[in-house]
Amino acid sequence: MLRSYRKKAFLQLTDLSSRTKLRHFELTEYDTVCYLDADMAIYKNMDPIFETSLPASDWIAANHACVCNLDKDAWAPSDWTKENCAYALTPHPQALTSPTPVTPESRPTHHLLNSGMFLFQPSAELWENMLHFFNTSTSLGEYKFPDQDFLADFFRNKWISVGWQYNALKTMRYWHPEMWRDDEVRCLHYIVDKPWSARVNEDGTAGYLGRDGETHTWWWNQYQAWVEEREKSGTEEDKETVEIVAKYAAKESGEENEHLAAVGGKVQSEFDHHIVLVEAQSC
Repeated sequence: MLRSYRKKAFLQLTDLSSRTKLRHFELTEYDTVCYLDADMAIYKNMDPIFETSLPASDWIAANHACVCNLDKDAWAPSDWTKENCAYALTPHPQALTSPTPVTPESRPTHHLLNSGMFLFQPSAELWENMLHFFNTSTSLGEYKFPDQDFLADFFRNKWISVGWQYNALKTMRYWHPEMWRDDEVRCLHYIVDKPWSARVNEDGTAGYLGRDGETHTWWWNQYQAWVEEREKSGTEEDKETVEIVAKYAAKESGEENEHLAAVGGKVQSEFDHHIVLVEAQSC
């Protein structure tokens, strides 16, 4: 069991969402597992991620955290700048196959990973080592992004970077145009406000700063195709499923309902870290 801390500083990492993410490392019945956050949408086959070769069984593959902070958010550390962002060093097409590597000599911001997607080889030994680190580390209270910073700390110098297309943060589309290509996106990460919380405006804008109209439209198109497929089947089960899911998607009128408010509305949802496994190779 994960140790429970009484100190408030540790409560972030022991909350349900963060703890659930760590429990994926207990999936020892699989050789290799790819974890995805629930606020991601798959637009192209993710199978190639399983071709990634990990240097050792106690390593993971992940994507760099984007630290550009071009909106000058006050909560971001002072070294979160475009110049310190790993993605700023790799334009297209290099970024797809040869992203900025992580080495012991890398600048501090290049050691930060985004935990929305990561590939790992679960084992009892790895899980026990993770629990030991969790229960003995004195750094837990310092983490700004609990599970993400924990993984970067635990796997320091033991993670490799993969192409941005496997964890394409929606903000990269306008923060890293030199790297981004719409047709290369495999899995899009809807960070911050979620597309299902509001319809795209008539002028094509979406998102809290109005710049996410294109990627939010992708989600709504995928959602509509999903609804039509199930309505076409005509089964009671599919009809019921559509009705349930519709409760958590914004209405065409733009009216927000109580179910949307419960999952965060236009702010970053606390439900980002629910379990979504893309594929796992069985032992």
